[in-house]
Amino acid sequence: MKLKKGYNYIYYLLYKSLEKYSVPRFWSDWKAEALMDILMFFLLFPLLLYYYIFTGKSLIPDNNLLLGIITTCFICGFNYSVFHYRNQWKDIVEEFEKKPSARKLTNKSIGWLVILLITAHMVFSFFMLDLHAQRTHTGPYSREYLEQR
Repeated sequence: MKLKKGYNYIYYLLYKSLEKYSVPRFWSDWKAEALMDILMFFLLFPLLLYYYIFTGKSLIPDNNLLLGIITTCFICGFNYSVFHYRNQWKDIVEEFEKKPSARKLTNKSIGWLVILLITAHMVFSFFMLDLHAQRTHTGPYSREYLEQR
């Protein structure tokens, strides 16, 4: 239950930020859901990279376009069912609007920290993939590629 509340609060945090700072102030609910989709992708994609780095085997088959489309549909469908099915986003916003302001500051700090950590997790996974490529001499660090340059 706490995981669901945390997930909903991050949505609320993104929604309120978009309402405050977004130039066109309409469709903030959809923009917040799109950002939640991106955060979910930032959370799941590095797991595939870590698996490849540590085992040397890819979980993604050669037909990765189909897998990408299926994953995107799953993430977007999940977030749609959580936030927009029967306009549940309005209930989520109302629920967190009622919270006392002292708790809002603490929750806001934790929420932005989680968003920052998820983004750092994505960046770190690319850094680890680059280190793996350097050690195994693959990709832009392969001998053939370096000799061509």
